[in-house]
Amino acid sequence: MSGLEAVGVAAAILQFVDFGSKLLVTGYDVYKSTAGATSQDIHTQSLCTELKSISAQLSQTPSGNNALNDREQSLWRLADRAHDLAWHLGLLLDSLKLRRPSFRSWGALRQSWRILNQKDKIAAMVRQLEEIKSLMDTNLLVLLRCVYAGRFWWAR
Repeated sequence: MSGLEAVGVAAAILQFVDFGSKLLVTGYDVYKSTAGATSQDIHTQSLCTELKSISAQLSQTPSGNNALNDREQSLWRLADRAHDLAWHLGLLLDSLKLRRPSFRSWGALRQSWRILNQKDKIAAMVRQLEEIKSLMDTNLLVLLRCVYAGRFWWAR
């Protein structure tokens, strides 16, 4: 066996061991969890629930004849996007929960396989939510500045 072949075999073995350890650690986390999900997924789902609540309040159109300015419309659209994305992420995380199988250890291992397969999709959705949150924060700051610009001497 040549040196290059040996390096290739060693790399394949290391990759297999790395994936197997991730699978076992995730499976153990699901197995010991009473909610049937990893602690990271539980945390992400609670943040999604909170974000859905906040974005639902922000995306409500104001009552009355007040026309929304550009910043308010942008904030309204961002809140609506955040609500939809958080809802889809919540559904995805809920689908990855362990559903009381007869063999809990085997079910936890299967769920860890599914979780690892969806890890990139979950990370992408979380990144999108962080970007939307950042834009919402900026819009809120601009709106607050516009509302209170005349009230402070340093803002004139």
